[in-house]
Amino acid sequence: MSFYFPYFRAQTILIMGTILVGAIYILGPVLLFYGCKKSEWLNKFGAVGLAYILGIILSNIGMIRPDMKPVQDNFTSVTIALALPLLLFSINIKQWSRLALKTMLAVLLGIISVMLIIAIADYILQDK
Repeated sequence: MSFYFPYFRAQTILIMGTILVGAIYILGPVLLFYGCKKSEWLNKFGAVGLAYILGIILSNIGMIRPDMKPVQDNFTSVTIALALPLLLFSINIKQWSRLALKTMLAVLLGIISVMLIIAIADYILQDK
């Protein structure tokens, strides 16, 4: 039994570290937003700036280790998947299309030109 104890201890430390980092990833921005709402001094830096500072500090003190990369990837994937629909829900497309018709046309022409260049480059550079 004592032979397996170091293995279980290492696994327990890894799991606890993952839970702690996950809690920091979830509660950190919440506490930063709350702090910026309550404190005029913190609001001067902004929640995003403070989040960068928090991340730099946690990385430099060794709290976020390189073996936490899968946890970071999972949180990044989930937050992006949640953020994109939330951004789209807040858009008033009718109003936006009237205000930015030329911009939409420029974006559409840009997308078409990039697709056309990719198709031409693929045709020219294909293996024969």
